Amino acid sequence: KDEPGEDETHFNKPTDMVMTPTGDVFISDGYGNNRVVHIDAQNKFVRSWGTLGHQPGAFSLPHAIAMDSKGRLY
Repeated sequence: KDEPGEDETHFNKPTDMVMTPTGDVFISDGYGNNRVVHIDAQNKFVRSWGTLGHQPGAFSLPHAIAMDSKGRLY
């Protein structure tokens, strides 16, 4: 708690989250890390992706996250 980081147990100023119907959570960890983190329904880290930048796969301070009815993240 209150310790920023970029690993499986820390965030750095997350900005938003969305929960799937099965209980998985996707978090935009935007201000400090520029990544998306996937946590499963049992609260276990699954994976994260993204870096700071403008190339494919990169983010520039993601502020929001949403999921459509087909499970696609935006």
